Amino acid sequence: MKIIKLKSKHPKTPYALTYDVSIGITSWNDNDVDVVRDFLLSIEEEILEHEISSTGGTGLDSGAVTTRHGRYNVFDYIPQCPALGKLLSFIQKEYLQFIKLDNTQKFQVSMGCWFNILRSGNEMQEHRHSTLEKGYLSGNMHFADGTITQYRHFDQRLSVPNMRGGLTFFPSYVAHSVDVWTSDKPRVSLAFDLYMTKTKDTVGPAIIRFIQ
Repeated sequence: MKIIKLKSKHPKTPYALTYDVSIGITSWNDNDVDVVRDFLLSIEEEILEHEISSTGGTGLDSGAVTTRHGRYNVFDYIPQCPALGKLLSFIQKEYLQFIKLDNTQKFQVSMGCWFNILRSGNEMQEHRHSTLEKGYLSGNMHFADGTITQYRHFDQRLSVPNMRGGLTFFPSYVAHSVDVWTSDKPRVSLAFDLYMTKTKDTVGPAIIRFIQ
């Protein structure tokens, strides 16, 4: 786990904008990366049977599984794909490492998790997961090399090459986008939001307990 900062320039006045944003980057180096990828592709049609929630600002159309975020949780499929259990344990471990390195407090945390599939010509427009007062952390993980995710906070930008097994944590308010996917093979990624349990109004079927 390494932390990269999106940090404002030194303020020249008492009211100048200041911020110090932490982005955590790590990698799941496990052969089950491909097992999870193939499983997610196998349930695409099942997920598309759910009612559309929203595009999430990504610009993707109703035929994309991204538009069903919040209707299910990827980790509810652990019985059908045990490798997802290993992945969940890895994300939990890396979350704890992230907050330790960033010197932030541990809380009880819940998780919403979905997956995305991009096909040739698709991209994700700049979007944010949450700008609300209850926003906490979000993340994404990739199952193949290719594409770049650009994270932006005001005038500071960070371009992260998406690598097989790569996992990124970021505050939910950070804007991010993905460039155009050009391969004939589908691009699969995982996305999630973490919620401090005490601030989450409801715990629905798409939310699981993450950290006690």
